[in-house]
Amino acid sequence: MSVIPHLINGELVTENGRAVDVFNPSTGQAIHKLPLATRETIQKAIDAAKAAFPAWRNTPPAKRAQVMFRFKQLLEQNEARISQLISEEHGKTLEDAAGELKRGIENVEFAAGLVNLLKGERLEQVARGVDVHSTKQPVGVVAAITPFNFPVMVPLWMTASAIACGNTVILKPSERDPVQRFASVEEGLYDKVLNRCVEEGKMCMHHMMAIDSLGGEAYMRAAGLNLPQDVCTAQNAAQVVAALETRNTPAQTSGAGIRQ
Repeated sequence: MSVIPHLINGELVTENGRAVDVFNPSTGQAIHKLPLATRETIQKAIDAAKAAFPAWRNTPPAKRAQVMFRFKQLLEQNEARISQLISEEHGKTLEDAAGELKRGIENVEFAAGLVNLLKGERLEQVARGVDVHSTKQPVGVVAAITPFNFPVMVPLWMTASAIACGNTVILKPSERDPVQRFASVEEGLYDKVLNRCVEEGKMCMHHMMAIDSLGGEAYMRAAGLNLPQDVCTAQNAAQVVAALETRNTPAQTSGAGIRQ
């Protein structure tokens, strides 16, 4: 039974502590062993993402777009292998798994075309002698917490655009279907820009600039986060996007974490 490593600072990392089994729902058999990251390991991932951020944010958007195009090619070249893995770990049919991957590839393709959307704006004479201009800048380290039901599409949805915009990312996939060999496609492509680790408890929130979680507050709590208190312990009071929860309005999930 293979062991699924973490991806931290461009290296595959395994641990000898707590671990869980990853099951094939079709057979009920354990097919992988997944070591759970300790707080120290997660902190290493955060430190690696922080260290990689200055150079990546200063990388020209066109260069970042080239990385996205290369990533898209790798996903297409490994389509059959990744679809098989989704089926093994999640239980989807191969046709459904392939459809999920195609939707994920579409997100990477969108991220590759973000160059034109990253432009700022300028407006002269909004008042007498007053000009206004705006620039779009990356926010920093982003934590992406993804659910089990779309183990490839949602990580691609969250990470591709964040990375293309100049952020660095820590991906926390579901421990039920972390899609082991999908990490081998990521490995080396983003180098230290993307870190990937799995744990069951509360993620280290210090130095996080943004948190994205599909499924909203329920998934955030499942990941061990008590909104808004834990998020506001971040050094900068992180911005939170907890998707698919209508209660999570922009005012409620802003950097201040204010809940009316």
